Amino acid sequence: MSHFQPGPFDVSADDLSRVSPSIAVSLVHQLLVAEAQQIGVPITAVNVPSTIYVADGGVDAEVSLVSVSTMPLGLLREGHTRYQIKSGSFSASNISELKQLIFLPSKKGQPDQLNHRVKACLDANGTFVVLLFGAEATGTSEGYGENELKQLLIDAGYAAPNVEIIRSNQIAASIKVLAPALALQINGIISPDGAPLYWLEHLRDSSGLELNRFITTAQRTSQIDAMTELANALDGFNHVRMIGDPGAGKTHLAYAAVKDSLSKDLVLYTDAPEKMLETSLISRLIQASKNARIILIADDCDLATAMSLEEKFKNVAGHFLLISIFNQSGKDQILDAVIIDLMSLDIVAMKAIFASYGIPEDGQAWLSELCQGSPRAAHIIGKLISRNPEVDYAEHFPALDEVWEGFVTSPHKRGSSEGNAKLTVARCIALFKRLGWEGSFEELGRSSLDQAITLVSSLDAATVSNAIQELRRGRILQGNTVLFITPKLLHIKLWCDWWDAFEHKVTDEWLKTAFEGKMREWFNEMFAYAHESKAARRVVTKMLSPEGQFSQLKFFSEPGQAQLFFALAQAEPKAALRRLKCALDNANSEQILAFKNGRREIIHGLERLAIPKSNFISAADSLRILAEAENESWSNNATGVFVSLFTLGYGALAASEISPIEKIPYLRNLLKSDSPDSRKLAIRALVESLDAFMSRTDIGNTAGLRHLPERWTPVSWDELTEAYKAHINLLLEVIPNLSANEKVLAAKGIIGNARSLLASAPLAELVLSSLRAFIRLPALKRHVTAAVEAALHYDKNGLPAGVVKELESLQFELTEKSFHDKLVRYVGLQLTEDSFDEKGQYREGPHPALISLRDQAVKEPNLLEQELDWLLTDAAKNGFLFGELLGLELKLALWPLIKVKWLSLNHLIRNDFFIGGYLSGLFKQDQDAWQNEIFQLLDMQSLSNETLVLVWRSGMTDLIAHALLRECRAGRIDARKFGILIYGARVKDLPLEVFNGIVNILLSSDNIVDADTALDLVQSRRRANSDEAKFTLELLQSTISHEAFVVGSSSKINNNMREYHWTEAAEELLQERPQEALALGVRCVNHFGAEGSVTSSFYSGSLKFFDQLLVKFPNEMWEVISRILDEKLTSSAYHLLQWLRGRRNEELRVVASGFEVLNPKIVLDWVDKKPDSRAPLIARYCPPLINPVSQGPATLARSILERYGQIERVGSSMQSNFMTAFFSGLASEYYQRRLDAVRELLSIETNQNVRCWLEAESEYLVHTVGQEKAREEAREY
Repeated sequence: MSHFQPGPFDVSADDLSRVSPSIAVSLVHQLLVAEAQQIGVPITAVNVPSTIYVADGGVDAEVSLVSVSTMPLGLLREGHTRYQIKSGSFSASNISELKQLIFLPSKKGQPDQLNHRVKACLDANGTFVVLLFGAEATGTSEGYGENELKQLLIDAGYAAPNVEIIRSNQIAASIKVLAPALALQINGIISPDGAPLYWLEHLRDSSGLELNRFITTAQRTSQIDAMTELANALDGFNHVRMIGDPGAGKTHLAYAAVKDSLSKDLVLYTDAPEKMLETSLISRLIQASKNARIILIADDCDLATAMSLEEKFKNVAGHFLLISIFNQSGKDQILDAVIIDLMSLDIVAMKAIFASYGIPEDGQAWLSELCQGSPRAAHIIGKLISRNPEVDYAEHFPALDEVWEGFVTSPHKRGSSEGNAKLTVARCIALFKRLGWEGSFEELGRSSLDQAITLVSSLDAATVSNAIQELRRGRILQGNTVLFITPKLLHIKLWCDWWDAFEHKVTDEWLKTAFEGKMREWFNEMFAYAHESKAARRVVTKMLSPEGQFSQLKFFSEPGQAQLFFALAQAEPKAALRRLKCALDNANSEQILAFKNGRREIIHGLERLAIPKSNFISAADSLRILAEAENESWSNNATGVFVSLFTLGYGALAASEISPIEKIPYLRNLLKSDSPDSRKLAIRALVESLDAFMSRTDIGNTAGLRHLPERWTPVSWDELTEAYKAHINLLLEVIPNLSANEKVLAAKGIIGNARSLLASAPLAELVLSSLRAFIRLPALKRHVTAAVEAALHYDKNGLPAGVVKELESLQFELTEKSFHDKLVRYVGLQLTEDSFDEKGQYREGPHPALISLRDQAVKEPNLLEQELDWLLTDAAKNGFLFGELLGLELKLALWPLIKVKWLSLNHLIRNDFFIGGYLSGLFKQDQDAWQNEIFQLLDMQSLSNETLVLVWRSGMTDLIAHALLRECRAGRIDARKFGILIYGARVKDLPLEVFNGIVNILLSSDNIVDADTALDLVQSRRRANSDEAKFTLELLQSTISHEAFVVGSSSKINNNMREYHWTEAAEELLQERPQEALALGVRCVNHFGAEGSVTSSFYSGSLKFFDQLLVKFPNEMWEVISRILDEKLTSSAYHLLQWLRGRRNEELRVVASGFEVLNPKIVLDWVDKKPDSRAPLIARYCPPLINPVSQGPATLARSILERYGQIERVGSSMQSNFMTAFFSGLASEYYQRRLDAVRELLSIETNQNVRCWLEAESEYLVHTVGQEKAREEAREY
């Protein structure tokens, strides 16, 4: 059986027996009041006179209650209750003492008389309660005293008197439940006048904890469990030191850890531990801790106070848990403390807090970013928003002002000189989005802060330094080389405070010249929040005035000005738009076209500014002006953004709050403008608005701290339909007045989107009538036909019967009414759907309609003659197949007519589709006739190049091949044109001697394009004619040995496949003729990296071939390479070294290359001959791989360090080598991984030279990691 160890709230009967009568009455009064408050009755019902020595008629206290639920361990009773309080040795354990309770003193022989107030209570059917502080004795039998007292009253005439006797042990239990603070008084821990020490319920009820919305994380749950375990055990003295950002939830976490612990009734809480140490309370608490079990939560407890508390209790208390809490960085080093550095809540947990208040998801993310992990701020804001959800979120933020100022001034009092100094410094730092403090931004950042502070105060350097140190310890100011204030809301509040307090001290000159470089940029960016400060808004208005810094467009191009303008525009959008529009109107088209620096920022800003309805037209018109002088090619240029403003997306896909119908007048004005550029923009906007497929990049939905209006969402599908109708009708309205080209563009917008528009029943009639109108315009007829065919082929089953019927009627009118219409449909168009039958199966052979058209043309040739004007141009998209069908059937019958017509057309207009198809049909039927006609065409020497194309399309004979070669040798056919024979493998039909002749003509040229053509032809021929491989190998070798490939070419014409094809051929040569391949490789090495050659690229695909040569001929290749490396570091040597080093990045280990496939001994033997010059060179370009001794043969890098590490330049060269790398992600993270790898290798390294280098590399990487982190902080990564 374990010995009971009392806690601070445990009161014994002995403790109560020692209280004086006055204290007893005071305790009863506090107990009755506490219980009344807990059950929800007015405390005015409790009457306890403070004078105890006056005649009271046998009653010390009374309470009247009506219909209440009383507490099991309470003192209150329903109805009228009167209390008699007895302290000292009075025990009500004999008749004499019992009579004293209810009877008046009487003389001997006189009958007993009830005390008049006791009598009044019982007459009213009330309850008489006796409270005994002095004894637990109950007489000689169970219930003795209370039963005897009832009997005395029955004898006095009361049939069923209501009386109770409550003794000291019962009172002690009531004290613990009803008023734990009284236990602290009785135990001598605190005095009745009040001290900063409370019980757990006070922490729960008076510290602003949001118990029903407590959000935890896996890490925090683990921390709670660890503290709960300590609280349950209370074994010896333990100290948990909890530190973290202001408002991060430290107090809440402490409460969560103890509230359900086995020791929850033993918790003391103080929010002023420093004050507690100054009172006598601490000595009484120390005395109590010797025997009692205590958990002390010391909130807002700085390091010195925490260490003092630990020192006072750790050698005295036997069952004591100290939980000290403070806002500061994780640098506390208390020997005996468990440190819990509470990180800010992550985004998921923060969003969960806001979700508990019913805030929508988009609002959750934004608010979480502003509160930056502070649950206290999140709960305050969440509660306010839930009460007034219709109010802009930003209107609630000022409610946090007192909380923020408390964060900043802590541990000093608000209003104190120290607190005010911290506030001033914090406000000056808040002027900048970030503050350079160390490293490259140190001088600039510190001088900028000094300028801001000097302007508004006379704080000395020591005060400023102390304030910054305290702000950093409190984690309000975070970062290392670059400082920033967190949470973001606090930063913005301090920025607004600065302007509200010091605007009167800011001059125009100071505003323009105070800060420079990056600090100026960070200063400018904060103006995005100027809307929250009247003073800042006045400054913004002045900056955007006609006399301000944005009066001309050229000022927007100055460094940082465009970013500043967008920041200002978030605070005062209308003024900003007026200023930009004025600057654009005053600039001419050349100036706007030349506007490049800052253009991106302005376009991005205008897209955001267009969201509110009131800004839309102004923002759109500024975008229009920029788009009409477009100088960018990417999709989100001014043109693209302008067009996107008029799409018919809704919700997140909408561009603005304004509805599409409200935008129509603006577009109509543009369409009726005299400016072709304006009309073109409006047409494009309307056309793209009809596209069913749309997307929009998320550009945010806030301006500073303000939520932008919700974007347009139709109240019904009818409203969306009306928007589409309005856009279609506007196009139809203006088409008659547009130029010919504009008409086509506008109409194609409706035609091209017909399928998706027809799927909407309310739009179908309008679209169908539009299509019918468009077929009257010749330039549109084919487009309408294609749209109708596609709709019927793909969508027929999903469209209403009436729509299908109308489409079929249109189809008939377009394609079946005449030979011409049908010809245009099936020969003029080459539609994907024609390749599939009605069941969706791929169609083998020509479409039946083409056969029908051929048959009709054969019967009535005159019909075809009327169509030749367009059949012989590129208008006949399906002309080849139709021509081939005719040639197969008619042979030469129509050829003269076709030939004459084709020759009569301008060479820029005529096309080879139809005529080539006809010749193909003729070739298949009568090669002699075909050959004769080709010869006739070749006789017309100006047609030689075109005839080559017709031959490619139709067929090949040996005679024609030789004739083509003769034409080429005569200069009438460009040899490059033979490259067309690759397609369709027509090259395989050439006689070998003709093929060789063509390739040799190409190889006789020094032009890289001719060499490319020759290589393509040779490779194609070898693939198609495998039986000739041994005959064409010589030609292959000659081709890849061409000077342009090996020595290079000045031609700027790029061929993405050149290296691939050359390498493929070179590898083939290596396999078939190794010595010839070696000779080729040696030539290439001597010209390695030459401009235009196959080795010109540092990471050329051809390196694969050279790696294979190194493997097969290591000594021969190294002899040539080393000779070049021994010379001055030329371009060739540098390219060779880059190849030998091998390409690698962090994520992908490349296939072994260069030095990795070469025996290191060959290289090391070479280095040994001249180590002073060669060792540093190889150290700089060897593969950056150092393997542990235990992992196989030494890498070249390890061998260089082991053998030559003592040579002066080897170490630095190796370091440069290792610092050259490709990686993705943050540089600091990459170098940290490198550092970890170096340290791991260093831990097992035994070679002294390698160890020395690894130690130097480790030191360098430590510096590099810090440097990169500084850069990333500055860039806000």
